[in-house]
Amino acid sequence: MNKILYSILILGTALSMQSCLHDEDEVFDTSADQRLQQAVSTNREVLESAQNGWVMHYYTGRNYTGGGYSLLMKFKDGKAQIASDNTGSEVATSSYTITKEQGPVLAFDTYNTVMHSFSAVSISDVDGDQGDDEFIIQKISQDKDTIWVEGHKWGNKMEMTRLPEGTSWQNYLNSLSKIKDDMWYSYKVMNGQDSLAQVMLNPDTRRITVTNGTTTYSSPYYVTPTGIGFPNQVILGKNKTKKLTWSATDSLMTVDGSSEQLRFFAPEGWHPIEYYAHNWRFYYNNWKGDLKLFCKKISGTKIEGSFIWTDGLTYKVILTYNKAYGSLSWLVQDMEDPSGTYDHLQLMAIYTDPSSRSEYITWAPGVGLEWKLSNGSFVLVDNGKLGGATVSGFVIDGVDASGNRANAYPVLIENFTGAYAYPYSE
Repeated sequence: MNKILYSILILGTALSMQSCLHDEDEVFDTSADQRLQQAVSTNREVLESAQNGWVMHYYTGRNYTGGGYSLLMKFKDGKAQIASDNTGSEVATSSYTITKEQGPVLAFDTYNTVMHSFSAVSISDVDGDQGDDEFIIQKISQDKDTIWVEGHKWGNKMEMTRLPEGTSWQNYLNSLSKIKDDMWYSYKVMNGQDSLAQVMLNPDTRRITVTNGTTTYSSPYYVTPTGIGFPNQVILGKNKTKKLTWSATDSLMTVDGSSEQLRFFAPEGWHPIEYYAHNWRFYYNNWKGDLKLFCKKISGTKIEGSFIWTDGLTYKVILTYNKAYGSLSWLVQDMEDPSGTYDHLQLMAIYTDPSSRSEYITWAPGVGLEWKLSNGSFVLVDNGKLGGATVSGFVIDGVDASGNRANAYPVLIENFTGAYAYPYSE
């Protein structure tokens, strides 16, 4: 009897397996590799179907610990054009592929100056900004107007939306620049006359910091043509939101679907940009050197400073104004060559390695000196972008059309950290 039951059990199991195999054939009439290849082809078709391209809300830093950016992308015949709201009007072109891994992966496989600037590394910054240049394509909306991706290395989830036809890339980027120039960066969250929280936006790091009672948290933000947005909902006062709308008329931010408003307030030590837009005299290197800097405002966040060096030439640098803290920074940057000898100049920071106490130069973005108010005077201090290393000055070097530096250092400003700045007039 037991043998009969055992035989029936084996026969039933075999028939069940045969049935499952038959069902598998009905559900998947192609192999996994064929299905993946079809997904790759479909994703490529969708990407290239956007005649005017896509807007990607892009985040750096593992677990959204970096900043947020708006990238414009257009795909055609294996080439990708990319622009970003942090690189002005530059449009960089490179090749792209969609590879087959465990799912379709969008990769920019030749160097793109815009995209790869987020993942560029240096000896002093081995992870760069922790930005991705490969993206796992997770989902495409039914109307094919939205694509959700995930950074392959750092894991941040991002969203691409189809840019409406007829929208000029330059006009779109200009609209983002106008929002950045017009809006405030330090706010109190108000509901009527009640102050609920304090909000600081840092335009350098592209992060929002919210202090609500004893609780403080931060998130990346990206700029939109109407305000700012976040990767996930944030609580500002009592309401959650994923975007804020800037009202130029009322000079405040509004929280969608709420009576809460973000109104400007001036933190301690805050100064308007106009405060800096006059002439300054720096005393540095233990008061042995001095430099006269002639400043003028060129935008809501930029000041052009010019100085005459010992060679008799006038050099121009761009100073960056932080509207949140009302402070000014002198950062690493490209410059024009007043002599016409080089294709352009590069202002690089001199820094001291704390372990070896040796001096090096760096071209790492965002590195430089910040003006800090001390006992009624401004003092230049390291802005902390290099961690334990300390910026001690600047060198300006010539760069040819191929990107090679001359290593001649036509301008060398040593021991500039700690320089005192005073208003100056002829």
